[in-house]
Amino acid sequence: MFSRMEKHDSLTAGIIRTIVVLFSANAVIFGTLSFLFDITYELILWFYSVLILYHFILFIFLLSMKESFYMESTGKPLERINISNILTISRLSSIPTIIFIYLADGNETMGIILIVLLSIIFFTDLLDGFLARKLNQVTRIGRYMDSISDYLIIFSIAIIFLHSELIPLWFFTLLILRLFIQAGGMGIILLRRGSVEPETSFLGKTSIFATMSLFILEIFKYLKVPYISSNSVMTPLEYIVGIVLVVSIFDKFVFLSKRII
Repeated sequence: MFSRMEKHDSLTAGIIRTIVVLFSANAVIFGTLSFLFDITYELILWFYSVLILYHFILFIFLLSMKESFYMESTGKPLERINISNILTISRLSSIPTIIFIYLADGNETMGIILIVLLSIIFFTDLLDGFLARKLNQVTRIGRYMDSISDYLIIFSIAIIFLHSELIPLWFFTLLILRLFIQAGGMGIILLRRGSVEPETSFLGKTSIFATMSLFILEIFKYLKVPYISSNSVMTPLEYIVGIVLVVSIFDKFVFLSKRII
């Protein structure tokens, strides 16, 4: 009993350290950009207010999910947050920073910084799963957070891109439909069974990867980079990713229907 309490206390301390470090990193990144570029005081104030609230909510969520911090292969509870989970949490932590850097509407350099940050975030989406399998660190909490972070990032960026007319309404509608089916199906399973397994399919991961890759290219469109940002390049890519989303929607509908029945 005492050993189990010690593990929980150690895990709680690890969650606190992780949130503090990630909060500080995002605060420093945006603070540095605010110093280097002409970002309004109003936007800076909004950013730090949102950052504090967002990381507090993230902290409460992680504390509430402490029972899911265990190795799926052995069932052994974690004493500390492993590297795979840190990468996933860092992806969740970065959402306000990405949104506000875009809203800052800075010069070309800011656009390049945004592309670099998005590329790093999308790369961690591949890296955390690879490391979890390679190091035998697959955890229940990791599977939950991986799915949540993917959809939150895509949803947040999609709203901004739609408002800025970087993506067409039909593409945004497909994304929302995909998210709605995912969330609705999981919610029905939770109500019927009392629990839900965080499962992903190949087409699901493919659609997420394709969408994130397209979002990076949309930044080039925002920066009006020659050739890459032209409609003759971007429009066909949007239709290709749209087709992937449509196939993924049908795949997810069948996938969830089997589990609901």
